[in-house]
Amino acid sequence: LTKRRKRQEQSTPDFVLMAIILIIVAFGVVMVYSASFNYCTGKGWAPTKLAIKQLGLGAVGIIAMLWISFKFDYHICTNRNLVRLFYWGSILLAASVKVIGIEANGAKRWIQIGGIQIQPSEFVKLAVVLMLTSFIIRNKKDMNRPINILKGWLLVLIPTGVVVVLGTNLSSGLVIGGIGAVIMFSCTGKVRYYLLLIALGVGLIFGVRYLASVTPKGEDPNFPIINKILPGYRLDRIRVWEDPWTDPTEDGYQPIQALLAV
Repeated sequence: LTKRRKRQEQSTPDFVLMAIILIIVAFGVVMVYSASFNYCTGKGWAPTKLAIKQLGLGAVGIIAMLWISFKFDYHICTNRNLVRLFYWGSILLAASVKVIGIEANGAKRWIQIGGIQIQPSEFVKLAVVLMLTSFIIRNKKDMNRPINILKGWLLVLIPTGVVVVLGTNLSSGLVIGGIGAVIMFSCTGKVRYYLLLIALGVGLIFGVRYLASVTPKGEDPNFPIINKILPGYRLDRIRVWEDPWTDPTEDGYQPIQALLAV
């Protein structure tokens, strides 16, 4: 009876979670239809063309989700060799964007494989979670040791640096760094380390804001490495974020329209 109950619990889906996911997917399809109606009719396409494409992709995602939930054995993620291969392979793939990446909207962040474009930074996000978790499990009794905290942070900072510097993708780098910070904070008891990290982060925020205020529009700062992480267009975004009316026809146009819409 106990074994049967366990099997039932394992095969019973979380209907509330599934309903939320289906609602989000449906809402996304409606928003794509709303946003693409004029674009599609202007191209001479059916008004629902992009919405149907979004619906198809959502259906594929739901099928993949169900397969992973009921058929995929997650214990394979504890295989150290497999996790290491995925981790370093994803970093190498992210670094290769600099050489073989294709440019879209002024940024090289994608790789073309056949007729499909992939963004390697998305694989890096998952790889960091798996690699860092694997490391923590192996060292769970000694994670408060400074050497293990340093090793854990290196597992986060190496791919973050590759994505930001070589992949020119600061937003994904911040997400990867944030995920790693949350995992590291939750597995260690040295709160003072993270208070220091928070203080450092606040200092960096004010430093970046100052750099944006003294750097002319469109120009890169005259500091090596920093000009790779914070080129001129990123500093422009910071200034526009603070006051979009300083550049209402270009970089500030979308924030202003968003404010008007609200």
